[in-house]
Parts: sequence; structure tokens; C-alpha cells
Amino acid sequence: MEQKGPMSLEQIRAFMAASEEIRFEGGNRKEIYNWVRQTVIEQQYHVQGKAGKGLLRCYTRKDNRA
Repeated sequence: MEQKGPMSLEQIRAFMAASEEIRFEGGNRKEIYNWVRQTVIEQQYHVQGKAGKGLLRCYTRKDNRA
């Protein structure tokens, strides 16, 4: 998945609510891991609260199934 910059948690929440039928696939495991790592870093996963971490986990699972 390519995006033009980091999304806010609100943008991720809106995307998840609007895209129940959408599923993205990565080209290979390395691409998927790199995307997940980049997302976790951009969203500062380590400082998110329980709700933010849960949202990010759902988002990364939705967008990287291969």
C-alpha cells in the first residue's frame, strides 16, 4: 500500500469505518513488514493509549494480508 504521508488516528478510524469490504495485499513479506514498521513508527505506537494501539493493530492487519 502506498500513501503520501502519515495518516492521523482520525483518518485511520474513518478509513476503517468506510472500508469493511476492502483488503490490501503486499507484494512480499519484506514489503509488508516494512510497511507495518513504518506505520508503527509514524503513528508513535509506543505512546498511544489502549484505544489508539487497538486501532493501529486493526489497521495494520487489514492492510497487509498476503
